[in-house]
Amino acid sequence: AALLSGLAPSKREAYELWHGRGLTLAQVAQAKGGIKLGTVAAYLSEAMARGLPYHWDRLRQELGPALVQQVEAAYHT
Repeated sequence: AALLSGLAPSKREAYELWHGRGLTLAQVAQAKGGIKLGTVAAYLSEAMARGLPYHWDRLRQELGPALVQQVEAAYHT
């Protein structure tokens, strides 16, 4: 809970929708008012960087190669 509280509300909601409720990235983007998949990926990468649990295989599958590189770059920065 402490890790989640450090995220901005919009990022926390995106993480909870994807990780907690099992929505796809596209469903999260739609639920967040039609934001871009790259924005959802950036939100998730921040959550990952803060140490929150995630499903890397699922994320890679949903993102595709270009966005995977973006997330990996953000996570390893």
